[in-house]
Amino acid sequence: MSNSVDINNMVWSYSRLDAFCKCKYSWFLNYIEHKPQIQNGFSLYGTMVHSILENWAKGVILQHELAEEYFRQYYQCMTLPIPRMGQNDLNPKYFQRGLDYFLNFRGFGEKEIITSEYDFVYSYKGLRWRSIIDLLVKDDQDKVFLIDFKIWADSKTNTYMKEHVRQQYLYCIALWKFLKIVPDSIILEFPVRGDCYIEKFDSKRFHESEDWAFQTLDEISKETEWAPTVDKTFCQCICGYREICEHCPKKEIKEMKNG
Repeated sequence: MSNSVDINNMVWSYSRLDAFCKCKYSWFLNYIEHKPQIQNGFSLYGTMVHSILENWAKGVILQHELAEEYFRQYYQCMTLPIPRMGQNDLNPKYFQRGLDYFLNFRGFGEKEIITSEYDFVYSYKGLRWRSIIDLLVKDDQDKVFLIDFKIWADSKTNTYMKEHVRQQYLYCIALWKFLKIVPDSIILEFPVRGDCYIEKFDSKRFHESEDWAFQTLDEISKETEWAPTVDKTFCQCICGYREICEHCPKKEIKEMKNG
């Protein structure tokens, strides 16, 4: 297999780089072959929760209306179930924890909302980039907090936190370029878990994230084999090519559907 990539002809984002790291073959099918993908319950749930919170931040939905809106959208938007993890049906857990989150939602204290779901498209170091910021707020001392909502419920590992804080550090490039803002802290908010992770902005971590991005770009530009990463959870539950990929264990997928 060949099809090398000219990195100058794409708009880059954290998710596009992260997708390459997760599975090169899936990346090849998506960004080179342009094969259509199928949805999964996690992505539908995440889109729904982000939509509700965006509408709250913009004043379209009031705080006391959030739980009702969540209930309405859940039955309208969740056209696919949350995938099973082994024998565990996660749907009751995700539904109830999401409902509890919105029933008890109190916003972010007295912090003022600067922007929500801001879509930045820009040039940086000769390449085109895109960053979509979930929420940016500031307190009464003008300290700015970059907030990102994460749906995955049970990932508490240092690796998971490091990867997703890295995403926010890359977004800081756009924040400085457009708004001349450096956040005081980065917050990962977990609606399903009902907690959050807070990290003070660290210039060393910022440069590590930038280095990771350009090292990954270098790997993409040199890639010619596009080998699959066969990970049970990703292949069976998340990958948008799980029903057509010849490397995916389809027998187990069929058993999961029937289960």
